[in-house]
Amino acid sequence: MSDGEPRLRAANEADLEQLHAILAADPHGGWSPAQWRHELQLGWSRCAVLEDPASGEVLALMVFWLVAGEIELHQIATRPSARRRGLGRRLMAHLLAEGRRLGATRVALEVRAGNQAAIALYRQFGFLPAGVRRGYYQREGEDALLFARGLEGDDGAGS
Repeated sequence: MSDGEPRLRAANEADLEQLHAILAADPHGGWSPAQWRHELQLGWSRCAVLEDPASGEVLALMVFWLVAGEIELHQIATRPSARRRGLGRRLMAHLLAEGRRLGATRVALEVRAGNQAAIALYRQFGFLPAGVRRGYYQREGEDALLFARGLEGDDGAGS
């Protein structure tokens, strides 16, 4: 990994294996390359990555949908070797700025109840609890916590 600032760009088909590998590192599983290919073709889906400028390695990814003036965050993940570098914060700041640019009024997401790091990140960005889906993650029986926030004003993270 280089010392250069990771470059934010749209994901493309050349990234499929790396996108798959990042989510496959999650013990809860990820999307197959075919699922990623399909996601990249959806008109309402936005897939962004942060890549190492020297190596081209994808360090972090984010997938969100713009539907009826609202943003739904579907994925945000960082390669294990690139964690604790603020990449998730950078992607969240991009999400809010891009949502405003696209004219969205609200952002919603769901997160595993046990994912305290993600919950802390979302709270830093002004997301508030909006509900619970009991037993949503069927394999483990874990609840999904719903969070949401409007897009007016400050991004909640001081960036």
